[in-house]
Amino acid sequence: MDLILPFKVGDVVETRSYNVGYRGAWFRCKITDMCIRSGHMECQVEYIDYPDERRKWNRLFKIPPKCRNQKASQNREIMLRPPFPRWCWENDIAELGPQTDVVAVVSSPWKVGDLIDWWYTDCFWTGKITELMSDDKVKVIIYYGEH
Repeated sequence: MDLILPFKVGDVVETRSYNVGYRGAWFRCKITDMCIRSGHMECQVEYIDYPDERRKWNRLFKIPPKCRNQKASQNREIMLRPPFPRWCWENDIAELGPQTDVVAVVSSPWKVGDLIDWWYTDCFWTGKITELMSDDKVKVIIYYGEH
């Protein structure tokens, strides 16, 4: 049975973790297999930044630990996403030349309330800017409270 997803075997994606110490972090990986098991869509992934880690099957949707006692169907979260895009400042677009990849264009400076993905300890952490400290330093709150 073919799965109708924007991903296929061989694609580079990011997968979320709910493991203690990495809860909410996104890891770069490559899809090695896809299937439906026990009525759930799953992908087997190989971690790019952790080559010694064994391949792992991940459900495409999971209930986060904070919602375990609530109604399951309303609290599922996506566990797989496309890779983080390259980004540049608006005035640097001409330097990139013609591109076929996705590029995020930033047109204004960071501000309090902006949602961010922060690359730290070989994974991305999703959070929100809470304070501007200087031109190149901000304070963030990381979702799931792991960092």
